Amino acid sequence: MVRIIHSVAKGISSINSVGYAHRDIKIENVLIGNDGNYKLCDFGSCSNKVLDFGVISPSEYGHYQDELEKNTTPMYRPPEIVDPFMRYKIDTKVTNPDDVGGCMDAGVRAVHDQLLYPSFHRG
Repeated sequence: MVRIIHSVAKGISSINSVGYAHRDIKIENVLIGNDGNYKLCDFGSCSNKVLDFGVISPSEYGHYQDELEKNTTPMYRPPEIVDPFMRYKIDTKVTNPDDVGGCMDAGVRAVHDQLLYPSFHRG
C-alpha cells in the first residue's frame, strides 16, 4: 500500500511542480502498469487556474461551481471545491492537511480492490 501511495504522490508532485493541479484524483485514475508500477492518469481535468473564493463575491459562485463540477468527481472533491462558502483558495497547494487523507483513502481502496479482484487488475 505504501508503494501505491508513494507512486500517486510522485505523480501529483510532478504535476504540481510544473504549476498544475490534477483536480480529479480517484481510484479510477490510478493504473497498474505491466511493470507492476502504479501510474496516475486522466489529465483532462488538470488546471493551473487559481480561484480564491475568499475574494470572489458569493453571487459569482455559481459560475465557478459549474466549471468545477465538470472537472471533478463529486465523491472525491476536496473541501475547498465542495463548499465555496468556506471561502478557501483553490490552487496547486494543499490548504488543509486533512486533504491528504483523500490520497491515503485512494491508496487503501486500490489495495482493497486489487485483493478482491486480482484478475480484473492484472488483465
